[in-house]
Amino acid sequence: MQSRKWLVMNNIFLIVFLLMQISLIGCSAATNASDLIRQQRIVESPQWNGETFQNPEQVPDIEVGASLKTFWDYFFNKPEGAIPANLLPAEPFDITQWNGQRDLQFAWLGHTTFLIKMDNKVILTDPMFSQRAGSFGWLSPKRYSKTFLQRTSYPWSTWY
Repeated sequence: MQSRKWLVMNNIFLIVFLLMQISLIGCSAATNASDLIRQQRIVESPQWNGETFQNPEQVPDIEVGASLKTFWDYFFNKPEGAIPANLLPAEPFDITQWNGQRDLQFAWLGHTTFLIKMDNKVILTDPMFSQRAGSFGWLSPKRYSKTFLQRTSYPWSTWY
């Protein structure tokens, strides 16, 4: 019985997958006026060399020695006062204070995190909720302020 269920689900998945592929092929074959306008803009771009886009300015190569020195200085040679003695002040955030009068509202929550309310939907970009500001666990630097979740008063479970 279990194998029959698996076979049926597998066949349904394959049929849906094939239908999606067929619909995508049909979309890519069609050309409309906006595609032609876009293609013309590409051809006329001064950064287009006929095959790829080129940066208008030369981008310097990354030097390994300079990168290692920067890394070393960041972790071991910080100037005095680089790390605050106390936590930096952070305002609590309460999304319920946003009024419903505007279609678009946003708040900067720190670093690259924004909270955007648009058409009654809430979008959170690039959240970082840990006490370490990075991807390397204990090697990442500690935050100088409370995290967003520690300074908010909104019931997050009601967002979805």
